[in-house]
Amino acid sequence: MRALPDPAQAAPPRLAFPQPGVELTEECNAAWTRHCFEGHGLQLLRYLELESTGGGAPAQLSLSDYCLIAQLVAFEQWRGLLESYAGRAWTRHTGLLLWKAHNPMPSFRSALYDWYLDSGGGIGGATAALRRSPHCQLDAATREACVFVSSGRAQEALPGGGAAIVVAHAYALDGSLAWTQRSAATALPSPRAGGGAARTGLFVPDDLPIVFVRLAIEGEGPETSGRNVYWLHPRSSSDAFRRLQAWREEGRSTLQLRATEYDGGGVGAVEISNVGKTVAFFLRLQLRRSAAAAAAAPPPRARRGGWACCLGRDEAFATLRQPLLQLAESSGADAVDDRVLPVEWTDQYVTLMPGEARVVRFSCEPAAGTPLTFAASGWNVEATSLVLRP
Repeated sequence: MRALPDPAQAAPPRLAFPQPGVELTEECNAAWTRHCFEGHGLQLLRYLELESTGGGAPAQLSLSDYCLIAQLVAFEQWRGLLESYAGRAWTRHTGLLLWKAHNPMPSFRSALYDWYLDSGGGIGGATAALRRSPHCQLDAATREACVFVSSGRAQEALPGGGAAIVVAHAYALDGSLAWTQRSAATALPSPRAGGGAARTGLFVPDDLPIVFVRLAIEGEGPETSGRNVYWLHPRSSSDAFRRLQAWREEGRSTLQLRATEYDGGGVGAVEISNVGKTVAFFLRLQLRRSAAAAAAAPPPRARRGGWACCLGRDEAFATLRQPLLQLAESSGADAVDDRVLPVEWTDQYVTLMPGEARVVRFSCEPAAGTPLTFAASGWNVEATSLVLRP
């Protein structure tokens, strides 16, 4: 949206209730309408703490805030959807078919990635739900920790083999440890029978304040992907979203980056450490080029084919392709984009507890002779970057 010729067009929708008791409206300009805008409704409403019986002047989020909240909503939606199906695998169904999982045009709603193939909150949530087997997940209805098994070698992958010991830690907004518990999931589903979710009897209490709950299999290292992090609040809470929003400034955290592997091209690994006193929440990871290299590179739409690849070569779309391509080329075509795209990540939108470190691997097109910069920013974390060197 920032690439639009007129910066005013990038202003996000205004949220308002035209009249008391009338459904929320999201008023957007022509640029957002052209990009197939779909509203977020109550999800965004909760962050703004607007009342459905209210009215008055529309609320206005900044573009950065709107994008960040939209990605958090997408992350939770996709993870919740896929974990729900995974938790009932082979009992109520044997598979999951996703239809129209991505819009053919730019959209904030339900997309796994954006038009330029940049990872969105959707792909981050899907990655969290479809980690390697076995991994921990939380039953959203009961808040019971489960161990999901899918692969035929799952038991061999467990630290020590055999039973999975699940450890849960809940951290409060101030970074203190609010609750911890461990439990064993000994009756793991048979991978050869298709796997499934094993219950642990470990329930996260509903009377905890706003917390970040980390579930992990005991014995995992910083590069293991079997863990999962959830932000939870009492179901009866009426101000949890407002407090999470206010905590962005009150609970700032700090990151430290260290390259553990880099081949000088497009493959590497970076260790991300939370050296702050609070949780580093919802970290977005990116690879970037130097300013000079970005200016010399073709814009992402020229490199990916833009809407042309979305609409295909079918003659039925012939009348649509050319006007859309012209529209794409006229919308910010001269903007310099320093993002390296696409990038395959082992993790995206990571959350780290105080003192925790996580190794994240990436793979992209080789960038010989072009220095790459690894960048991370988050809900309550300022952007931090590291120039990668072989």
